[in-house]
Amino acid sequence: MALDFLGSLIAGAGIGFQTRAAYDAAKAQNLAAEWNAGIARQNADDLDSLAANQRLLGEKAAGDLRRHVAGVIGEQRAVTGASGVKVDAGSSAVAQASTAAMGEYDAQTLLYNHEMQAMDFQRQARNQRSQASLMLATKQNPWLAAAAPAVTGYSNLWHHYGQQSYVDRRMGMGG
Repeated sequence: MALDFLGSLIAGAGIGFQTRAAYDAAKAQNLAAEWNAGIARQNADDLDSLAANQRLLGEKAAGDLRRHVAGVIGEQRAVTGASGVKVDAGSSAVAQASTAAMGEYDAQTLLYNHEMQAMDFQRQARNQRSQASLMLATKQNPWLAAAAPAVTGYSNLWHHYGQQSYVDRRMGMGG
C-alpha cells in the first residue's frame, strides 16, 4: 500500500511539472507572438513611409523633368529665333509642341513608375499587418494550455489505480 502511495505521489509530481511546463511554454509563446507582431507592425509602418517617400520622389523627378523640358523648349525657341524664323508658328511651333508632349509623357511615366513602387510597398505593409494579426491569433490562454496535461495525467492516474483496485479486489488483496 505504501508503494502505491509513493507511486501516486511521484506520478502526481510529474503531472505537476508537466502542467507547469505547459503553462510556461504558453506564456513564452504568447510573449514571442506579441514581440514578433510588434516587429511586423513596425515593418508595416516603415513600408508605409517608403510608399509615401516613393510618391514624393516621383513628384520631384517629374517636376525636375518638366523644368528640364521647359529649358530645352527655351533653347529651341532661342536657336530658332536667332536664325530669323518665327518661333510661334509652323514647324518651329510643332517641334516645341512635340518636345513638350514627349516631356510630359516621360514625366507621367516617372510618376507611374514611382506609384507602382509605392503600391508595392503598401502591399508589403498590408502583408506585414496580416502577419502581425496571425501571430496574435496564435496566442493561447496559458491556464488552458496547462489544463491539458493536468487533466490527461490525473485521468490516466485515476484510470490506472482504478484498474489496480479492481485487480486487487479480484485477487482478494483489496478491502
